[in-house]
Amino acid sequence: MEYVQLFGLTISLLIAVALATYGWLYRSRNGAPAIVILSVLFFLWHLTTFFEGLSTQIETMRFWRDMQQISVFLTPFFLFRFALDFSENRLRWPLTALIIIPLTGILLIFTNPVHGLVREGYFLIEDAPFVQLRVDLTPLGALSLIASTAFLLVAVVMLLDYHRHVSLKVKKQIRLFVGAITLNVLLTIANLTLLRGLGYNVLTSTLYTPSAVILFYGFFRYDFFVVSPLSKEKLLTTLKDQILVLDESNRLVEFNEAAAEHFCDHHAVALEVGMPVWRFFPQPPCVPLGNNPHRNAYQEVAHPHGDEIRYFRIRYHSLQGNRRFQGTLIVIEDVTIDTQYEIQLKHRADRDPLTSLLNRTTFQQHYEQLERHNRSLVLLDIDDFKAINDAHGHAVGDRTLILFAAAMQEAAGGNAILGRLGGEEFGIAYQDIPSEEAKARAETLNRLIRERDFEGVNVTVSIGLAHDPDGSKPFDRIRAEADKALYQAKDAGKDTVCSDLDHPQ
Repeated sequence: MEYVQLFGLTISLLIAVALATYGWLYRSRNGAPAIVILSVLFFLWHLTTFFEGLSTQIETMRFWRDMQQISVFLTPFFLFRFALDFSENRLRWPLTALIIIPLTGILLIFTNPVHGLVREGYFLIEDAPFVQLRVDLTPLGALSLIASTAFLLVAVVMLLDYHRHVSLKVKKQIRLFVGAITLNVLLTIANLTLLRGLGYNVLTSTLYTPSAVILFYGFFRYDFFVVSPLSKEKLLTTLKDQILVLDESNRLVEFNEAAAEHFCDHHAVALEVGMPVWRFFPQPPCVPLGNNPHRNAYQEVAHPHGDEIRYFRIRYHSLQGNRRFQGTLIVIEDVTIDTQYEIQLKHRADRDPLTSLLNRTTFQQHYEQLERHNRSLVLLDIDDFKAINDAHGHAVGDRTLILFAAAMQEAAGGNAILGRLGGEEFGIAYQDIPSEEAKARAETLNRLIRERDFEGVNVTVSIGLAHDPDGSKPFDRIRAEADKALYQAKDAGKDTVCSDLDHPQ
């Protein structure tokens, strides 16, 4: 065996030992068992090749060549099994049954002296740089070898498919794995065609040395077994939260599928050009990190999405490395359902359940929040409402209240706050309109109610109005004044409007 071949075998053996040790240390991790088995097969392949090269008798060389076939047939299968584990294919255990294909090939090899189905003969090549054994295969032998080698191509296809769904870092690692397998296939084809045609006889096992070096680099460069890339990808894929990673310049370098689905139509383009994160929002969210001593921040935003508004809770986390700021992790939680539920709860707490107008407490709060000048309060009371209930029943009474609230909303005018203060009593608050206009609106409402069809029920309303020109009156006082005016309207025969500034009409 010449020195170049011996050197290649030695390097491959060392790599096989390193990979086997590395895989064994992390044997509980995803894909590690297949790598351990591959490394053992790789080691045995080179070891049996080494012993074949030291042999001088054809029978001894035949024995070691047959032992090599265990690795020749099983290595492609376990590369296929590694691809299944790496991508966590749900059919990986059922597909393990395909091991029957390489096992059948191995069985045919070792029983060939009995039936001669896969090998036609053995010949020594004397004119090579060193004595080599040549094996002539039958069509069935070539077919069984091709069938076993096909596992390599399937593994490449599976890894390329998985490549479409992972982050940039894992994409680089997969490219190394695919490159290693593809390189081995190409070198094998080149050895069987071009190199042998030129008179060069290269040991098949040494063709795996470049691929082994690439695999070795791929595992150690990206800490394959230390942090499972599959677990990371599954986490990012299954999380409903949107995950975005920015560099120190606040430019996007990575985001998960949830973020892509909501914020972006071109995932790959966004990563390629480092799209600024604020392009995802109608208004730029604050990115308050960097040298900020408060390394984490929190924000809530409303984001238009089609015809609806979606609500998000955004958390910013500083990414520190080597004692310096290196980027920002943004976790965006869609809280639309929770927020809408809270809005509904608040609506129910603030509103009268029958008319959907503000209830008494909330109406007072809204009134007190008005600017303290030129405020007006209008109180309305449906005339003889008890008689309506007694004559038509409570269902008709409730329907009358609903229709009355709708009429109020139509006639109240702008800058109006409307509420149901209790029973058949309602309130309207105005700001920044003169008392004369407030009274005019009240009279318009009074006339509208009188003329409106309440589904066969005759409805009129008495209205009392109080005005607070300088905002000095607390709610209880102005309500008392409006209430006094309301009673004046009742005493005046109902179906009328009275103000604290004039006498009953």
